Amino acid sequence: MRLRGAPLHLHHTRRATVVAGGSSVSFTATLVDTNGLVSWTLTGPGTFNPLGGSGALYAPPASVPSPTDATLSASSGTLVAHVTIGVNPTPGITRTFTTR
Repeated sequence: MRLRGAPLHLHHTRRATVVAGGSSVSFTATLVDTNGLVSWTLTGPGTFNPLGGSGALYAPPASVPSPTDATLSASSGTLVAHVTIGVNPTPGITRTFTTR
């Protein structure tokens, strides 16, 4: 997400979508016209790993029973930026049976 006119930018769309058990997604936050450390917090399912500096890697959970959201936040002092991550269930195998 890129917040215009704000001194903290989170470089990603305002909403990301992943599939449970799927690939990780990386995020980068940038401080503009200010200095400081960026810290990350996650609310909701999944895990994240700070990549050092201003990056983070979000890993979706192995499974979810229904579509749900997680929120990854980047902060530095009083500055905060958020991205919502939609987590969808893993598509199942569909079988069709025909009776005779």
